[in-house]
Amino acid sequence: MSVKKFKFRLEKLLKIKKQEEKQLQGEFFNLKNELYEIERKIEKKKKEIDNSFLLLKKEKRSGVDFIEKWQRYISLLKSEKRKLENQKNQKNTEVQEKMNELLEKIKERKSVEILREKKFQAYLKELNKEEQNFIDEINTSRYKRGD
Repeated sequence: MSVKKFKFRLEKLLKIKKQEEKQLQGEFFNLKNELYEIERKIEKKKKEIDNSFLLLKKEKRSGVDFIEKWQRYISLLKSEKRKLENQKNQKNTEVQEKMNELLEKIKERKSVEILREKKFQAYLKELNKEEQNFIDEINTSRYKRGD
């Protein structure tokens, strides 16, 4: 009795699906890191704005020129913060899209893996059937010989 090896016709496809999934995971995590960096910059801008208000309260000068410069500086900081928040929103969208893409790849890979498992179970069933037939043949031949 020769045992035939299990061979899944779509093994290469499964390998490709796994590689694609791994690549998308890398892209997803890169986007998440970029998002984290933007959030960190936003927090830094918030602290700069808060600190500038504290400095103004401590500052003894109160001339019109000084107040105008300070207001321009605060406006600049707030503008930079708004730009960062817009970048954050855009990056959030990119992260969500990449996550959806990744989830789709995971589904594709899992469907091929499920198919592979079903084929493997059918292979095992056929193997058991062949083994049982072989055992039956041996028993039949023994019985005929009178063993």
